[in-house]
Amino acid sequence: PATHRETDVPVIVALPEGASGPLPTIIWNHGGSMRPPGQVDRTEKHWAQALARGGYAVLLVTSHEPSDTEREDYCTMLGFVPYSTECAEALNQKGAYFRPKDVSAVIDAFPYLNSELQEFGVELDVARLGVGGWSAGSAATMRVAGATSVLHPSLGHVSVEDPRPKAFFAMSPAGVANNAFRSGSWSTIQRPVLTATGEGDRHGKRIFENQVLPHYEMPAL
Repeated sequence: PATHRETDVPVIVALPEGASGPLPTIIWNHGGSMRPPGQVDRTEKHWAQALARGGYAVLLVTSHEPSDTEREDYCTMLGFVPYSTECAEALNQKGAYFRPKDVSAVIDAFPYLNSELQEFGVELDVARLGVGGWSAGSAATMRVAGATSVLHPSLGHVSVEDPRPKAFFAMSPAGVANNAFRSGSWSTIQRPVLTATGEGDRHGKRIFENQVLPHYEMPAL
């Protein structure tokens, strides 16, 4: 069940072997573009296994395309007429808005998820909640943490921050001009964020020199 999205957000849960009681929880955001509901690749499976071995409950979120109604509401929220040229341009950055909303929808659903997990003797602990992701998933992670986005050239910075997670980690983060980030996007983050990249972290517009910018722009806490 989702309140931040019109449609349900598919989630796959991975649990530590033999765990019981309340568990620290990680919501993991996949890399790449939005995908069909429930699709998980081997990268997410490896992250889920590694984090579960560390004692975390892991929620793998599948971010899927917004519905027609969600697209119309998105454009209206930004002040654009649905199906206009400006609306189409803003929809090019739809992932910057809807993917963080997927995370918030999953957090909203913790009571439901915990009722489903009772038979396994475990509980997701919202007081010990972290969010992580790789590549495009790191962009969603940063936005949940408080990074802002420019969804259209005519607009200023927009925030979709969720105050509930306690800490974040972003693998291969997007830099300036990628995924609707601009200079100043990360200066608003006020919670701990671990970023990781490397000199070989290069793909298209994604270059190491750009990937490290979020680290330097985030304020010291």
